[in-house]
Amino acid sequence: MSTGQDDSGGVFATEFIHSRRGQDILAGDMVAWIDEHAGLTIDQLGGPGARDLANEGLPFPGWEQLGGRSLVDAVAAIGAHLGIAGFRDPQAP
Repeated sequence: MSTGQDDSGGVFATEFIHSRRGQDILAGDMVAWIDEHAGLTIDQLGGPGARDLANEGLPFPGWEQLGGRSLVDAVAAIGAHLGIAGFRDPQAP
């Protein structure tokens, strides 16, 4: 369903889509929301600013309170410390 205000030849961002909550939302607004929240998720997993580093193919910075580890690396270090089979600390010598 088009907004009727599209001057750019049918760009998807100006189209209304129906959300799973039953709302009509501009596609561009939904894409922006997804982009922001995906970035927040990457930051939570990899450390502050991880979303920007991921775009450049750089390693995640990790979290200071996790010894400079990402969330996944911290879980791996805990599992290795507890002696759980298959777990290893990527920062261990």
